[in-house]
Amino acid sequence: MKKTKNVQIESSEEPHRKDKQNRQGWLAGLFSLLYTIFTVIFNEYSNYFELKYLQTPVEFLVIALLTYLIFIKSKIGAVLMVIYFAAHKIILLLSGFYFSVSNIIIDIVLFYCYVTAAREINFIYKT
Repeated sequence: MKKTKNVQIESSEEPHRKDKQNRQGWLAGLFSLLYTIFTVIFNEYSNYFELKYLQTPVEFLVIALLTYLIFIKSKIGAVLMVIYFAAHKIILLLSGFYFSVSNIIIDIVLFYCYVTAAREINFIYKT
């Protein structure tokens, strides 16, 4: 008798869902980067009021690198983004730099996107 292995067939929805959640993570990073660029340009030319930053221009390169790592489906990059984002926002919260509830709400949404991207990226992709 021939022994057979138990083969688990992955549904076609599962890879699509994982790709969607990965896309959600890097799009959140891209949104943050584009908003930072827009804010820097707007604040440079506006004389009446200034927009608040989601990410400071100093951390622009770090967010850009981690967003790229999420884009290429790097598990380490996604986990580093979650750790960096959470640690940075906790430091800002403790130091008193959060002045508006809208920034906190936007950061919670971004954090959710980063966590789902980190959760759904597998080490090995099955073909």
